[in-house]
Amino acid sequence: MTDNYFSRSGIRATHLKALAKGSPLHYRHSVDNPQAGRTASRTALQANHCAILEPDRFATDYAAWTGKTRRGKAWEQWQADHPGVTGLSAREHAEATRIGEAVRSHPVAGPMVCGAQYIEHTHSWQHLPTFLPCLMRADLIKETGQRVLLGDVKAVESTDIKAITRQAYRLGWPLQMAHYRDGVQDMYGYPVRPIETSVALICVESSAPHDVAVVFLSDEVMEHAAAEHSRLLRIIERCRQSGVWPGRHLSAEVMDLPPWLEPQLMDSRGAEQ
Repeated sequence: MTDNYFSRSGIRATHLKALAKGSPLHYRHSVDNPQAGRTASRTALQANHCAILEPDRFATDYAAWTGKTRRGKAWEQWQADHPGVTGLSAREHAEATRIGEAVRSHPVAGPMVCGAQYIEHTHSWQHLPTFLPCLMRADLIKETGQRVLLGDVKAVESTDIKAITRQAYRLGWPLQMAHYRDGVQDMYGYPVRPIETSVALICVESSAPHDVAVVFLSDEVMEHAAAEHSRLLRIIERCRQSGVWPGRHLSAEVMDLPPWLEPQLMDSRGAEQ
C-alpha cells in the first residue's frame, strides 16, 4: 500500500528502538537521518511483505529483471518499458512469490492475512500522558467484535520458538508491538471504547523451505514492553523540554577484565608457579 508514511512526522518504533539500544543522542540521529542504515536488500524485503499481504499489488508493482546488473542501457530500457514497476532479480522475485504462498496457505497465518480489515495501515496519534506525536504503519489489523488482532510479518532465521524469542528481543519486536498496540487502541477510541487487542508475529523463514509460525505475545511480554515504551517516551519528553540529547556516557569509564578472560589468566598463573 502506497501512502505518505515516510513523509509524515511522529515518533516511530524505529526511533524508540534506537533509544532503547543506545541513548537520546542515538534517538535524535535516527529521527534526523531516516535513511541511515537502509540497504539495497530493503527492496526485496518490501517485495516479500507485498507478496504476503497484497498479492494482487505484488503482481502489478513488481517484476523479474533478468539482466546481470541494475544499471546501463538495458536496465534503463527495462525501466522505460515497465513504468511504476520495481525490478527484482529473478531469484528475489521467485523467493518473494514462494514466501507469499507459504504464508497465505498456512492454516493459521493465511486466515489472519486474508481476513484483515487494514493492511499496512498508517495511523498517527498523541501518546498519553506525554502528548507526544506518534506514528505507526501496522502490517495487519483485524477486528472481530470487541477484539482486535494486531499482526506483524517478520522474517526469521528459524521458526524454533526459542530462536524467535532471541531474535525478537535482539531486534526490539516486543517494543515495536507495544508502540503499535498503543496506536491501535487510539484508532478504536480507547479509553472511551475499551477493546481487547491480541498481538501476533507472523514469522516466516527467510531461507527455503520458508516454514511459517504464528507467535502470540503473552500478556506478560506485552506488559513489560508497554512499561518500556512509556519509559522511553518519558525520556524523549524530558529531552524535548531541556533541548539536550545526551549520549550514553557523561563521565569516564573503567575497563575491567572480561569474565571470559579470567580462566585464561588462572591457567597462565598456574603455569608460572
